[in-house]
Amino acid sequence: MINFLKGNLTTKSPTRLVVDVNGVGFEINITLPCYETIGDVGSEVQVPGIGPKKAQVILSSVTAEVLFRYIIEDDLPGLTSLSGVGKKTAQRLVFDLKDKIKTRAEEVEHTEKPREEFSALEHQKAEALAALISLGFNKNNAQNSVEKVIRIAEKNISLEELIKQALRLL
Repeated sequence: MINFLKGNLTTKSPTRLVVDVNGVGFEINITLPCYETIGDVGSEVQVPGIGPKKAQVILSSVTAEVLFRYIIEDDLPGLTSLSGVGKKTAQRLVFDLKDKIKTRAEEVEHTEKPREEFSALEHQKAEALAALISLGFNKNNAQNSVEKVIRIAEKNISLEELIKQALRLL
């Protein structure tokens, strides 16, 4: 697994970057906040991140709600108790995701129907989508993955399983 990349930024778009590291171009999926803060094409950049495999391991260890609580409350001991999460990864999770989780929660409160109007399935879809977006995945890709998992599922699926299977598709 790659912990970070440092090199020259050769391509920049709102959803992806290409970083030239000693002659090898690495394509990196990014979020809009990353796009807005990363340097210009031609500049040297360092790109840290937590990839989908690590995210899958983390979400296999704990529910999305507990993970969100750990991040929002800066609970580093809680985060480091998760499989595959050390002190630096826990700090990165808090630093990179705390504001996104809070912002997403506020968006859900202001733009979507009240929670009591959601069916159980709609609630699961919204929660899974919020979790995947908070982990840095593109909203459309995350939504397509969640919808596909729900179509394939033959029985009621738990939120955790929905997120895990959607991660596998991303």
